[in-house]
Amino acid sequence: MELLRGIKEVCGTILGCRMKDGNKYEVTMSHVNGKERLIDGLKIKNCQIMAKELGNDELVVSFLNLPAYITDEEIEEKLKGWKVKATTPIKRRMWPGTDIVDGTRFCKLDNPSDDPFQGTERQGRGGATMGPYQALKEDYKQSGYDMGHLFPVSHAHTQETADATFTLTNVVPQDRCLNEIWWRDLEGKIIKHLDNNLKQRFSEAYVVTGAVPGRSTISNTVNVNVPGYLWTAFCCYNFKTKQGVSKAHIAPNDRSQRVIDWKVADLETFLSGTDGYTQPFSIFQGKCNSDYNQYIYEHD
Repeated sequence: MELLRGIKEVCGTILGCRMKDGNKYEVTMSHVNGKERLIDGLKIKNCQIMAKELGNDELVVSFLNLPAYITDEEIEEKLKGWKVKATTPIKRRMWPGTDIVDGTRFCKLDNPSDDPFQGTERQGRGGATMGPYQALKEDYKQSGYDMGHLFPVSHAHTQETADATFTLTNVVPQDRCLNEIWWRDLEGKIIKHLDNNLKQRFSEAYVVTGAVPGRSTISNTVNVNVPGYLWTAFCCYNFKTKQGVSKAHIAPNDRSQRVIDWKVADLETFLSGTDGYTQPFSIFQGKCNSDYNQYIYEHD
């Protein structure tokens, strides 16, 4: 489960997984981008995960632990939402020697020919060309940078919300080490802390993330800015008592392994200065500046 959780956080939705021999698994991703990100390799805790592509034309996927009342038509509609199509009828596995379903269904799928990663089309609404004004997926290829999420996929509470994070308007060029280790670890600890420590005291929680433009582009030929810093801040607020607490974090977009724990007011001061946006900047409009006086982030 640790493997699947780690792959999902970095690469996105997993359609299926089956164990092969030894420590080998066959994983089917719902997005071409997720597949390519997995093939690039990733690190889960202290374990390096390596992957290779098994096939391009057809996939066999399994759906596990499905209630019997869910119809095959509902599964097919879900597949359409993922922009894939079943090429065989959906089959149900039975308990040996019975006609009782065991909750597993499987079918073959066509791999989508179009990249389902949103925002990569060269033509926008009305035929407008997007390339000069918005980053495209190919801009990141062989750049050495990850497509780092701003709104974290790990913060999504529904599958639909998780899928919606895979758009190029929600990513920035991020140092691979920062994205895969330090920032990912921070995102996980923030959501865990909000759920376990603050959820009972406050009725609402808000998380805001951003990037500070840097002084370089993703390559000499692609005019996509590489951020100098990534930052995030949260506010937990109780509308009955009109009280809230907040915390902020910022990290240089490099391999320095520095994730800085700040008060929101300190982050706003930095972002308003010459190393930030060079103009007055407020995250919660002064309504949530009471510091949550606990350290949330300490890398394992």
